[in-house]
Amino acid sequence: MSTFRKQACKCAICDNESEVTVLTSTNSFGSPDLDLRPAEMKRSTMWLWVQKCPYCGFVHSMISSPLSVTKEFLSSEEYLSCEGIQFKRELADIFYKHYMVLMHCGRSYDAYSALLHAAWACDDANDKENAILLRSKMVDLFDTLPISWKKNINWLAQLADVMRRCGKFDELIERFADFNSNDDIVNQVVAFQVELAKNKDTGVYRVSDAVKK
Repeated sequence: MSTFRKQACKCAICDNESEVTVLTSTNSFGSPDLDLRPAEMKRSTMWLWVQKCPYCGFVHSMISSPLSVTKEFLSSEEYLSCEGIQFKRELADIFYKHYMVLMHCGRSYDAYSALLHAAWACDDANDKENAILLRSKMVDLFDTLPISWKKNINWLAQLADVMRRCGKFDELIERFADFNSNDDIVNQVVAFQVELAKNKDTGVYRVSDAVKK
């Protein structure tokens, strides 16, 4: 089961204090999705992965942790409107703001994960158009990340799912046609993604669907 508690927290940006809910424990049973979204019960704790200050709008994993972001940025129309994106679910809005904060602070590697979390929130809201948009942004962002990320086989396997889910079938097939690593499970996952892309399949699959037992 998942457990959580409420506690007082002072915002690192505006110094106002508010009550936040903190995840204290959770678990996950079963195979994750191909993009590594966890199974239940952790899957349902996303609303506890980020905090939002009710006073200045600062969004971070813990709003008591300082980042080099200004009140002016947080009050900008660009930030408040999520760059003009209208989400169907507030949680997607919050995760996208987290992405914007992290990008503003130069933490593109963390921003990449925040975009994926926003996409998951869109999935849950059946907000297909924005889910595709966010995954497309992830593909663009991935190519700007440090070389160590772009060579990491686990991140590449996740990228393959991101590309497929946003309909970048030809790009996926070309990028991963000759993929080969020293990890048999990752190889099976990527090969599975390529076959799905050939069939123009954007469905949700788990790692267990791709790996031979």
